[in-house]
Amino acid sequence: ALPRWTGTAGALAFLSATILYGVAVGGYGRMVSESLTSAAGFEIAKVELSGQKETSEFEILEALEIQQGTSLALFDAAAARDRLERIAWVDDVSVQKFYPNTLRVKIGEREAYALWQRGDRLSVIDGKGQVISDDVDGRYANLLMLIGHGAQTRGQEIIDDLDAMPE
Repeated sequence: ALPRWTGTAGALAFLSATILYGVAVGGYGRMVSESLTSAAGFEIAKVELSGQKETSEFEILEALEIQQGTSLALFDAAAARDRLERIAWVDDVSVQKFYPNTLRVKIGEREAYALWQRGDRLSVIDGKGQVISDDVDGRYANLLMLIGHGAQTRGQEIIDDLDAMPE
């Protein structure tokens, strides 16, 4: 007294369960989810960058780790923000998802405050004395030059003393 389609439904249910089991045990769940959500129109098609001057687009895109077919729905914005904050020039960053297919990244960069020399090494530092980059070129020629270990944290004192003096 079973309907005619019972055998077909049972076979399809068994095959579906087998496929799902294989995906789960094989560790392909993330890949399948990415493919399905991307195919549904949630693939990252556009990345809007703003605020960067010293940080290259290549560095930012590399830190985002976006590949062909990456799904916006499954993209981990917090992890991307953490990776972007490890870039030397980046002070703060915002990563926002705009559905269906846009990722917006706003970068706040640290400002070059002075050059710091210790021995043969020359670095660009920020106002807190943190090294931003050891890649120094002519763009930074007009910055205050601090020389010696410990000098990087005393730059503001020098500026304040110079400002207090008449010409």
